[in-house]
Amino acid sequence: MNRLTEEAAASQQVHQSEDDPFAGFPPVRTFRLPQTAKIIILLALAAGGIVYLIMKFVGDADPQSTPVRAVEGFMKAAQKKDADKMFKFVLIEPSDLPDGQDKESLIEGQRKSFEQNEVNINDYKIEEVEETGNMAKVSVSIELMIQEEKQTGQHDYNLTKIDGKWFIKMN
Repeated sequence: MNRLTEEAAASQQVHQSEDDPFAGFPPVRTFRLPQTAKIIILLALAAGGIVYLIMKFVGDADPQSTPVRAVEGFMKAAQKKDADKMFKFVLIEPSDLPDGQDKESLIEGQRKSFEQNEVNINDYKIEEVEETGNMAKVSVSIELMIQEEKQTGQHDYNLTKIDGKWFIKMN
């Protein structure tokens, strides 16, 4: 009778291995997270998504990421009479400089103009933006005070995009 039970067990094992492709492997161990861990993970993913969307649509910190932001940065620096910051928004090619001047002498001349209070920018407004590839034109209406006299005018700034940043071209 021992022999019959051994044959039956062997026969059953052969049939089991044909039916179960994972026969002979150790059983699968499952890992379950507690409910609080699942909630924390979902909250972290949601918070990460919210931060991403805020940075994508609102918090682009680079002041030269668009033509409008570059012109606004230039104008705000001019209103604050910060010549160094103002010229960070300007692309100065050697061919654009007057004879005998370099970028530093140009900035120094602007500093002196600010010290003498010759021109003050009261207000500005972006009127129109035309962007084509790596080139753009931004039209700005400006309200100036020139030696106690209020003047308004319009100026077009031509910009170029270099390495993802927009610069005002010096004409």
